[in-house]
Amino acid sequence: LEISALLYGLFILVGTYFMLYYYHAYYCSNSVRITEKNFKEVYDLIEEYSRRLGIKTPKAYVVQQSGVLNAFATFIFRRQWICIHAELFEVAYREHKDMDALAFVIAHELAHIYYGHATLHYVMPILFSQCIPPFCAIASRTREYSCDRLAQRLVGKDGLDAMLALVVDRHLYKMVDKQDYIEEMRERKGFFLWIVNMFADHPIMNKRILALVDGKGSGRLY
Repeated sequence: LEISALLYGLFILVGTYFMLYYYHAYYCSNSVRITEKNFKEVYDLIEEYSRRLGIKTPKAYVVQQSGVLNAFATFIFRRQWICIHAELFEVAYREHKDMDALAFVIAHELAHIYYGHATLHYVMPILFSQCIPPFCAIASRTREYSCDRLAQRLVGKDGLDAMLALVVDRHLYKMVDKQDYIEEMRERKGFFLWIVNMFADHPIMNKRILALVDGKGSGRLY
């Protein structure tokens, strides 16, 4: 039994590293690295926020993902990096010229690195905990709230525009009446919303939005 458990753990460890290197190679081969010459404004933000957090500046890449708005921080052996979908860059560089929204997303991903979320010793227990989905999801939601809060401090903005861009897409988020939306979020309750949130790896949007708007403490996990 002990040998089986050891082999199982070793298999997960090797498999995890294989997948991490695979995805790193995939994104690097299909992306543009953010440098002083490519997207300098974004590069400067990453440099500044990394300096303020006291972390080594990670490599960052921008990649086109067929309309999906997302970004993530991850790692390979002794190195961490972030990837930002090109669709988010349209928020800052095209119709809205909204660098603050993109800055919030970047700060959120750097916060994952600052808190050590993108490290093997942090990820491995989470992988083992996936056999109990609610507990794994609770840990994930906690991370997201923590990173949102730190991003607010770094950027000096509430991050609401960045969240709305994820909700209604980059072209429409500036058209949303924020106060009306916030009031609706406060009224949106119910057992099935609780169930959805319980098994979600990110807080459902009404809880996440309200945590950003309230600007203090942590968001509600349940």
